[in-house]
Formats: sequence, structure tokens, C-alpha cells
Amino acid sequence: MNRKLRYDMIGGGRGAFSADPEKSATSGADLFLAPSRVYGTYVEMARAEAARPVADRLDFVVIVTPNHQHFGPAQTFLEAGFHVVCDKPVTLDLAQARTLRDLVHGSGKIFALTHNYTGNALGTPVTTRPALTGRPSIPGALG
Repeated sequence: MNRKLRYDMIGGGRGAFSADPEKSATSGADLFLAPSRVYGTYVEMARAEAARPVADRLDFVVIVTPNHQHFGPAQTFLEAGFHVVCDKPVTLDLAQARTLRDLVHGSGKIFALTHNYTGNALGTPVTTRPALTGRPSIPGALG
């Protein structure tokens, strides 16, 4: 491939961008996007992009919605044949995570899960080890 990758975003800022189609259109105009590539819903985006010729369609979608809204778009785009980059958490429950795992395995598509605060200079990342101690732990700390 000798071209830039094409992607679109679900969520993020004023926000395909927002759950409000009018805000999405405004954000698209701010970014000089073609109006035909700014969508009112992620379902509309998945259908429209899947219908485009392969040479013109998105390569992947980035999901940066609030946490409780990750599963629907991820499932929709995997089922439509797109690679997905999703901000953490992948889902809010194990059943949804297993559904996405099965979709990824069946589709052959890439599902990338980002952890964008892993190297945040404002603080040390905190992880939990409830099976071991029941208390949060700071990576690298003893105890």
C-alpha cells in the first residue's frame, strides 16, 4: 500500500464525532471533511463506508466514546468488515468482551485496544490485583 491510511473516529470532543448529528456536521466542517463522510450515527457510518468501493472506504475506525458505548460500535464495525482501534476498557462486562473476541477471531480483522494513560507523566498508573491482595497497587512498588 502506497497511500495514507483512512480512518474515522466515533466520539471525541465535540464530536463521527457526536451522538448529535448536528454537532457531528459542525465538527466535520471544522476539520474540512467532505460532508458525505460525516455521519449522524455509527451505524450509518458503518453501512455507508462498507458500501464504498474498497479503494475509497475506511481502513479502520477509532472508538473514543464514553466507556459504556464501546461495545456497539466495535461489534458493528467488525461485522461490517473493518479493523477497529478502541480506547480502554474494551467493554463493561466479560460477556461482551467474549463476543468481540469471537468476532475478531472469525473476521480476521485487527482489534487494537489502547491504554492511552499508561505513560501519563501526571501520575503513576494504578492497577488492581484483587485476586492477590484486594488492594490497588502501584507498578514497581514493593508489597
